[in-house]
Amino acid sequence: MVEDRKQAPNPAWRPAQKYSERLASISHHLLGNKKSTPADPVTIHRLPVLLALESGHPGALQADILIDSLGDELNRPYLESTETRWDVYATERADEIDPDAARIVLVLASASLPGVRLAYTRIKLLTQTASPQVGVLLSGASPAELARRCQQRLVEGALWFLDLSLIEFGHIAWPGPESKQVLAQAAEKIRGLWSS
Repeated sequence: MVEDRKQAPNPAWRPAQKYSERLASISHHLLGNKKSTPADPVTIHRLPVLLALESGHPGALQADILIDSLGDELNRPYLESTETRWDVYATERADEIDPDAARIVLVLASASLPGVRLAYTRIKLLTQTASPQVGVLLSGASPAELARRCQQRLVEGALWFLDLSLIEFGHIAWPGPESKQVLAQAAEKIRGLWSS
């Protein structure tokens, strides 16, 4: 004969039951009467990096690293703030850059004569559809003198033939402490140009 007996709760569950009862009794203190405020809107600045890297040039190997590092440098002062974020993205085609959204375009070029020619061609295509500020960062030349000459040729050519003043961001030979310093200076300059 089966008896209908009410089973007693398992004694092992009693502490958990006490805890949930206590939590329910004090939940009004934890939840409070605060009105939930929507999160502050985040402003995202998109910075296109137009790649003008010569095929087989040593600078082509570090483009992804440089772009990621630049994004890190741009977002560094804003880590505590949720108001502004930088989205740095690379493209090899000038027509992929939104002319309305791009206030500044950074050209990452190989520090060589073919790299300068490629950068000039891409800048020329870019300025046919938009008129953003264009900055140039050279990559991959070990002698600094060669990089200076390449940058000078590109800046003078853009000014003479395109009537465009390029912003010079410097030269990165190889990843290391010097490149980090150049990227930090470039990030500071980009922030300043964006806010002006």
